[in-house]
Formats: sequence, structure tokens, C-alpha cells
Amino acid sequence: MIGKHATDFDLMKIDVWHNILWSRYKGAVFSALYRRAKSQGIDIRFFQIAETDNQRQSLNDVDRSYHQYPFKVLFYGPYEKVSRLQLCFRLFEQTFWSSADLTVICGYHRIEYWVQLLILMLQGRHRGVFCDATAADQPRTLLKGIFKQFFFRRCHVIFCYGVRSMDYVLSYGVEPSKVRFRCQAAALPIGYSAKQAVAQRAENVSTSPLFLYVGRLSAEKNLARLIEAFALAYRQIPQARLRLVGNGPLRCELHSLVNAHGVTDAVCFAGSLDQSELTQEYLRAKCLVLPSLSEPWGLVVNEALAFGCPALVSDRCGCCPELIIEGVSGFTFDPMDPVALANKMILAASYWTDTTQTALVCTNIVGKYTPAAAANQILEGCEAVVSAK
Repeated sequence: MIGKHATDFDLMKIDVWHNILWSRYKGAVFSALYRRAKSQGIDIRFFQIAETDNQRQSLNDVDRSYHQYPFKVLFYGPYEKVSRLQLCFRLFEQTFWSSADLTVICGYHRIEYWVQLLILMLQGRHRGVFCDATAADQPRTLLKGIFKQFFFRRCHVIFCYGVRSMDYVLSYGVEPSKVRFRCQAAALPIGYSAKQAVAQRAENVSTSPLFLYVGRLSAEKNLARLIEAFALAYRQIPQARLRLVGNGPLRCELHSLVNAHGVTDAVCFAGSLDQSELTQEYLRAKCLVLPSLSEPWGLVVNEALAFGCPALVSDRCGCCPELIIEGVSGFTFDPMDPVALANKMILAASYWTDTTQTALVCTNIVGKYTPAAAANQILEGCEAVVSAK
């Protein structure tokens, strides 16, 4: 054995790693995880590798109010500004000298995560990993497949975000007993109430068909097809409107596309919004539209449903099996087919006529996907691994 090991086996020790502090939903889940672990006398530590990354910097600042747990940030600023050598050294140092009974690595696609895995293997210590990938994310290649299979099979537990993520991990020949299905939970406003959200939606929802997109303005979000689909729907529903919330590298290009399709007056680029403003968007919209070509889960769907807003969701998004009940909480569509999406938008324009009942159904469906539920599933998986040693 190399390095330090826990000598006090009465106190379970767990190290949890995450890539960036920016993620509010992780803050909510980790806060709940810390409270649950503390109540059970478990020593749990959290490591945030960096504050944010280049993609998130254009959206919002880091909101630390959701991180109600002790954590250590290794690097301040964007992840991409830290050299690979620095990352490998710091992760090596923290992992090597840790006395944790179980270390949960935040991913498997960067060399620094492999450094952690190899150290833990050499030390003969328990290790796990978070996986949010699905088969629809990226084409599978032979070389990447070999490396992923190696990584997954060398972990004692793998935490997946949903059914599609679980199936993806199992496709690499991982023992089913090692795979822990866990729910994905959004970071809702402090003091959120489903009952209040239902009442507010009934008062605020737009009388005309208002379609809402929330996220980065980037290629994988497939917004060019969304605009094309909206333009087709707009020909039949001239009172329809589309609001795009967020920023990103394609903003200027998408503006030009809106002009080219002749829907300038019907499409609004709202930019980045704070949470209170975003809440109003969900309450007003007829439905959310998420047209992504690649989306491991789609937390904006959780957020929309939590405010009673149904959703049109690309069938490549990981949340579809769990959150989208066709004709109830939303509809799915082929993201490569703008005509199919246009038809779903036309259908949605006159659908969900009972606002209160729809909101009740949506909030009930997503109500099981809470930070507390996600935290319980993580801790149960950790305890199962450590207790089995």
C-alpha cells in the first residue's frame, strides 16, 4: 500500500470531487448530501477544482448561496486557464495524502481524473465516479471506448444521472451492482413552493403561444433548427412568440438567421437573466423548448416543470424517459427534423388548456427529483461500497 489510509474505521470518510463551483444544482445536492452525512456521523469533504469555466462565464457569476457546505476550491477563475501540469499535480497531491475510505471522482474524460484513478488503484483504495453521459451524446469510437471501459471497470461505484446514463455505463460491461441510478435535481429558488408555483402560473401564463428556450447559444443546442421550426409554425400561428434566454458564441449568427426567416418581430433575445427573472419566464411561457443535439440530462426541463411549464424536448436529451410523459408534461421530437418540431409547436399552441391542472401534473412529476433525493442516493451508494470492504 502507498500513502495514508484511515485508521479510525468507526468514522467513515468520503471525498467528493467536482469540476467547477459554478454549478448551482451541484451546490444544492452537495448541501443536502453534507447535511445527511453529518447527521449520520460521516466525515465528508468536498473539492471544487475551479470556480467556473469559459462557457459558464458568459451566463452568470458564481452564486455561492447554494453551496451550504464546507468545500475547498483548488483554483480560482476558469478551469481552462489552469495548466494541465498544475491540475495533475494538485489532484495528485490531494488524492495521494487523503485518508478517505472512498473518493468519488468528478469525471473520466480528462488526464487529471485519470491521475486520481491510478493513484487510488495503486493505493488499493475505494473509488467511484460521476457519469452524466448517454449514448446519444457523441459517436462511440474504438479507442475512447477502450479507455472508458477501463475506467468504469476499475471503479467500485458509478453514479449515473438517469436511465439513459445507466444504460450507457452498462454497455461497457460494468457489473450492474456497481451502477447507482440517481436522480438529477435542479437548484430551485430558496423558499420555492410547488403550490405557490401552480397558483402563480395560473395568474401569469401568456394568453398567446409563447415558446421559451433557456441555455447557451451554442452549436450543440441546435438553435438554428429551432428558429427554422418556429418560422414554420409562425406562418400558421402569427400571434406566436419565441424567447431565447442566454448568451453564447452563436448570438450574432442566430440574429442573422432570425432576420433571414422573417420573424424578427416575433423572436426576442433576452440575454442572461437572474433566477427571479427566469422564474417569471417559466411562469409566462406556454412551454419550454429544448432542441439539443447533445444533452446528458437537461436541467432546464426540471426548472420549467417545477413552475408548472410543460416542455417540448429533443429525444436525445437524457431526461426524456423520466420527465416527459407524452401529451401530459410535454412532447418529444427528432431534433434533426425542423418540420416535426414545428408540428409539435403548432400542437402545443392549442394544447394544455387547463393551466392549473397542467401545472399540478408537471410539479408532481418533477417533485420526486429533489436535491435531498439525489443526496440520499449518493450517500447510500457510498455507504454500500465502504461497508462491503
